[in-house]
Amino acid sequence: MNRIKQLFKKTLLFSCLGLGSLWVFSSCEDFLDKSPLDAIGSDTELNATDAIALINSAYQPLQWPKLYNMRMWTTDVIASNSELGGEMTATDGKETKDLASFIATSDNSGSLDLWRGPNPGILRCNIVLNRLPAMENIDPAIKDRVMGEAHFLRAHYYFILVRIFGDVPLRTEPVEPGDGLNIGRTPQEQVYGQIIADCEQAIALLPPKSAYSSTDMGRACKDAAIAMLAKIYLTLGSYSGAVSDYSKVVSLCEEIEGIGYDLSTMNYYDNFDPLIKNNAESLFEIQYTVATGY
Repeated sequence: MNRIKQLFKKTLLFSCLGLGSLWVFSSCEDFLDKSPLDAIGSDTELNATDAIALINSAYQPLQWPKLYNMRMWTTDVIASNSELGGEMTATDGKETKDLASFIATSDNSGSLDLWRGPNPGILRCNIVLNRLPAMENIDPAIKDRVMGEAHFLRAHYYFILVRIFGDVPLRTEPVEPGDGLNIGRTPQEQVYGQIIADCEQAIALLPPKSAYSSTDMGRACKDAAIAMLAKIYLTLGSYSGAVSDYSKVVSLCEEIEGIGYDLSTMNYYDNFDPLIKNNAESLFEIQYTVATGY
């Protein structure tokens, strides 16, 4: 009888341990299945603060060495031929010197930087443009502005790419896990069509520069979108010679002049003075300060 009681107790103990283990593991499974709490997922409901944080991240690649912190201004160096002499060694600035000599190989770091640099910004703009339309708990004015900023920045990034490389991969949707990363190049005519459409959306949605407070100075504005569209048509007209493209340039530039931008009150060197930034000549400037977040 005692033997039977001992076996019963052992069986009951193991059964309880088994049930306890199932409870622990099922609890752990529930815990591990939860979405990350420190990041914005694709199904996270966003508010105005999140929307502004997302668009701020789309400005960030402009400040990187692959773009305006180095590579974009080296294109000016190439144009002036100043890189063709004065190097300390044979390899000093070789990638820039090669490009200035029209030697562009696939392993040239300057070419690679300009090819890769705009893409993080494009992908971040795509996320904003995909997520914001469904947001309801946000001030309509903020929503329109952020959408306009995303359209402007995406157009700007693609305008960099298409002018340098011609046909480039065109993505207008966020990249999801499992999506193919190696996509073909899109004809530049189609890319320019997307750039123009983005510019027109930005013009319709963005406020003028004068509407921004000092804390938001440097954000994309209607004025900058009009000017970029003029530059796009000037670029297209330079290739095609189409009078219609040049007519659009004249009309858009007259609109910019009517807003109040003026070249007569500033000295040229003032544009390079950090104490006189975002001045009356400035349509859009990359902001190099951590205080703004963009």
